[in-house]
Amino acid sequence: MRYAILLTLALVAASLGYLLRDRGYWFVDNLAGNLAAGFLGALAVLFFIERGIENKWRDERTRLAALGFRQMHSSLQTIVDLLAQMLKASAPRPLTSLPASLHELFSPGSAADLDWLDLDARPGVLEHTDWRCCCEALLNREHDRLSVILDRYLPYLDIELVEAIDALMADSFLRYLRDLRRVSEALRKSGETVGPTLYGTKVLRDEFFARLLAAGGQLERSGGKALTVPGSLVRQDMAPKAGAARLKSHKH
Repeated sequence: MRYAILLTLALVAASLGYLLRDRGYWFVDNLAGNLAAGFLGALAVLFFIERGIENKWRDERTRLAALGFRQMHSSLQTIVDLLAQMLKASAPRPLTSLPASLHELFSPGSAADLDWLDLDARPGVLEHTDWRCCCEALLNREHDRLSVILDRYLPYLDIELVEAIDALMADSFLRYLRDLRRVSEALRKSGETVGPTLYGTKVLRDEFFARLLAAGGQLERSGGKALTVPGSLVRQDMAPKAGAARLKSHKH
């Protein structure tokens, strides 16, 4: 609108100057041309100033978005690493080669062994008393971090990425994992001898993995780094060892 007003004023001044050039009007002879030139000059200055401001804002937006991408990647990769360690600990045998992708790692067939994860076992390298405490500590931390990242960088993120991260944060299986220790303690206090397990959570797990992969894919499309399959999956010299937290009744 500002450009249109200035351009209109310049055209009006120039037109008056041209149409009335032989009438002997002082205004026309002395000011019309200068006014037209002034309006055009103001238009040019305004255009370049606003383009400069817009380019600066775009550069700042890109840099701030990159900060958000790095922090999101760190949180999502931590979640991937935790789930990968849980898969490794519940596997019936060591992996001989890395899955080609996260889609293969978290496929229904590969993730089926999570049904037999012994949640009372020690995670080993993850330095928690059992898998329930490990899930609570790591997943609550990363959930809160993602929430802070969204709040901090929301104006600089693509809406598709925001929606993907928000859907992951609201996932019911993620909530289930985060609440494992609390629910287990509540059941113990009520006299129950059997705590919650991952057995029978296939449908919820598959939905969670789909949301996790979608969030990682959208992060990569937005300009962030791709999530990767952790190399520790095939290393028996790195805890947890394959099958180390598999329920004893399902060792084979």
